[in-house]
Amino acid sequence: MSFRTGWSLLLGGLLTYAVLAPALVERGTVGAVSYRAIVGWTVWPGAAILVASGLTSFALDWRSVARSFAGLTRIFTRRGGGAAADPMDAAECPAWWFPAGFVALGPVVVVLMTWLFQIPWWAGWWRCRWRW
Repeated sequence: MSFRTGWSLLLGGLLTYAVLAPALVERGTVGAVSYRAIVGWTVWPGAAILVASGLTSFALDWRSVARSFAGLTRIFTRRGGGAAADPMDAAECPAWWFPAGFVALGPVVVVLMTWLFQIPWWAGWWRCRWRW
């Protein structure tokens, strides 16, 4: 965790429990003063702020996103080696490993979701199928 992230967490915690929680209790929004009740009211605004922050960061770093997609097209349009071959190709796994791993491990993930989390197998398979 970076220094900036740590300070951000500290500031968010202080604002939540020193400003927002007392205001919720004073207005009667939170019935019983407990950690669980306060978290029940503060987790969703925090989640919204987290998602907005991630999307903003993603949008402002559009050049990096464009480079990522350019790299994807390079993987699927790769031609024969020669002097212009990328030296990282020897260190990276082959491109066919992702679809092969998905086909091999998809059923395992569905079984684990069914067994560990009691998710119906059809819902797990539907969810896994659309991850492709």
